[in-house]
Amino acid sequence: MMLSYHALVPFGIAMVIYYLHEKYFRENEMRILKEIKSKIMAIKVFSNLFMIFVIVVLFWGHFFNGFSQMLWNSWN
Repeated sequence: MMLSYHALVPFGIAMVIYYLHEKYFRENEMRILKEIKSKIMAIKVFSNLFMIFVIVVLFWGHFFNGFSQMLWNSWN
């Protein structure tokens, strides 16, 4: 059973998170850039690979129903 507004809830949550994210990074942009430039290359590469992994897991979980299958299999 799907609610008639099932697509609006995640979209609304995403917009609130985007707004908070944008506000935080606009206010702290120079400090963040300074910290990133001071990191060594290995840390930068690791953080980029980690973010790619997070994005792939989120796509898998959302588009391929991986999260519900994983949760359903763990409960049974």
